[in-house]
This record gives sequence, structure tokens and C-alpha cells, in this order.
Amino acid sequence: MKPTIPQKTSRRDKVVDTMAKKFANTGTVEAKIIASRRRRRQKPLYIYIFLGTAIVTTTLSTLISSGVITPTPIVNKNIPPLPSKTVIDLLSKDLADKKINADQFALYLKDYLVNYNAFPAEYKSGEIYSVTSDVTVKALYDIWPQVSLRTRATLLKTMPFIEDRWREAGLTANRKAY
Repeated sequence: MKPTIPQKTSRRDKVVDTMAKKFANTGTVEAKIIASRRRRRQKPLYIYIFLGTAIVTTTLSTLISSGVITPTPIVNKNIPPLPSKTVIDLLSKDLADKKINADQFALYLKDYLVNYNAFPAEYKSGEIYSVTSDVTVKALYDIWPQVSLRTRATLLKTMPFIEDRWREAGLTANRKAY
């Protein structure tokens, strides 16, 4: 019967151990031999971990790309729902219902941007979500052609920065503030 490779390795280790014990004057040589043997055994462990990780990653990516497995999104229940009403939505609705005219709409947007305390209380309730100034400037840009010249002058006096903000947002395509 021929010895297999693991038996040859273990016989060789036994021979090395006995020789190290016979010829070593101190325990340091024996410790070095044992440490080198441990290093020899640990190298394949790193290789097996790397290969296993590569195989699992390749298999999962193949299954996902082929459509066999569909990843489910993680849903965070602590995220609040998207706003249902914004200041612009309410003002636009009132403008469409003809409760306010274009001049009042523009003046309310000015109050929202510049002097929030003067902004009407009906649009400040707790259920209404605020919007960024960029969205407000865009809404003012959209309503601008319908605003009277007198209101435009008032707005430009109060907000001299409005044309610059339109330019920054890329909105000044053939529209002047005056």
C-alpha cells in the first residue's frame, strides 16, 4: 500500500520534529520550525477564504444579472412620507381657483422669500411643507409675464437680486425683470 500525500506530509513533519529535538541545544530552533510549519498551514487558509469569497460574489452577481434573484429594497419605516402640500401648491391652487390674482401670488412669494412674518397665516399651517428658495424663484419666474408693471416695480425694489437668481438658475431666456 502506497502512502497518500497527507501521510507523506505528516511523516516528514515527524522526521523534522525528531531531528529538531535531537540537534537543538535550545528551544528556539524548535520554535522556529513549529512557527514555519504554522505559516505553511496558514497560507492555504487565506487562499481558500479569497477563493470562496470570489466564487460567492461571482455566483450572486450572475444570478442577480440573469434575473433569477431579485434583490428587495430595504425600506426604512422611520422616513416621513413625501410632502403632500407645499406653499407653491397651495398658492397655485388658489390662483387657479381665482381666489388670488397673479399680482397677489407674486407678492406672497416675495413675502415668503424676504419677509416670512408678512406671509399670510393660512399658508403657514403645520401641515404645509416649506420649499426651497430656488423653487420659489422659479415659481416667480413662471408667473412674471402675468404680473402688472406696478407689482413688478415693487418686487424689483424689494428683491433687486431676482434677475441674478434667475440667471444662476438658467431661467433668463428672453425674459427681463422690468
